[in-house]
Amino acid sequence: MNKKQANANLFSARPFASVLLTSILLTATTANATVVSSEADAYALGIDLSLDIPGVNLSVDVLAPTGASGIAPSPFNNTNSILGSDLGLGTQVTVAPTLSVSLASPSDAAVLEATASSNVDGTTGSRDASGNSTATGLTLDILNTLLAPPIGIAMPGTAVSISASALNSTSTVSGDYGSLSSTGSSYIADLAITLFGTPLIILGPSDFGLITDVNGGLSTSPNFEALNVGGIVGLNLILNEQTGSCTNTLCDLTVNALRLSFDAVDISSFGLPTNGLLSGTLAGDITLGHSYSQLAAVDNSVAVSTPTTVSLFALALLGVAFSNRKLVIARKS
Repeated sequence: MNKKQANANLFSARPFASVLLTSILLTATTANATVVSSEADAYALGIDLSLDIPGVNLSVDVLAPTGASGIAPSPFNNTNSILGSDLGLGTQVTVAPTLSVSLASPSDAAVLEATASSNVDGTTGSRDASGNSTATGLTLDILNTLLAPPIGIAMPGTAVSISASALNSTSTVSGDYGSLSSTGSSYIADLAITLFGTPLIILGPSDFGLITDVNGGLSTSPNFEALNVGGIVGLNLILNEQTGSCTNTLCDLTVNALRLSFDAVDISSFGLPTNGLLSGTLAGDITLGHSYSQLAAVDNSVAVSTPTTVSLFALALLGVAFSNRKLVIARKS
């Protein structure tokens, strides 16, 4: 074999090796996804109420217990608890010469707990984040009035009372890029809601398909909703409220065991014994058993975009054509 023939064989082999190598480089990826951040928080009792009456505006905005939250990277596991007797929700306010009003008061012996945790540390692999809240022995009275007539005995009245021997909610998100998922649940034992001392029929399991176990625990499918509870316009109840979504890169879930909302409720509809001294609207939300969790992930795989892939493949073909042209010239000479 002379030198020209050797060169011709060399040029003949190189283009195919070049195309093969280029194809391998263009299709090679490295599975290396990372959960880059997470959040979680929880509280057992949330009150955001505003009472708008002529000449007076009362409001309560409190989350209890506070401090059970976290943001990662850097794993966290934060827990807090509080007794109902330690909650400062305001005192009675005099709105008329013989009438005092307070927006909310919890039972002193109630125990409220919350936990937020995550193991996200910035490295690759499946991770999770979780929020959890619990309460025991809770009774919450909303819109308490005390009428003290000039003559006679003072007459107390409570518009709405919510009680439960135990309740909890949990929100958990877990996984990796492309496989993030969420799970949530809630449970309420011995739930009772009354309007000025009258139990609500809405909580009858046979009436609304609610499920109670042998221990008096109440559970429902997510987002059980009852509007205008007790015939009061704007008084709405949601049990096992769950909201959130999951994509390849982001997953979040909020769970509320119970949310009672007041949409500009006319307080005269509660029938409180105030001798017509109290009028106005009540707005806001009462939330029991709140939990929240979130994960965010990215795909770290080494991949070439489609336009770049096409351009490189075209250059490879041009290289083949040029090499073949040199091969023809070499053979002719």
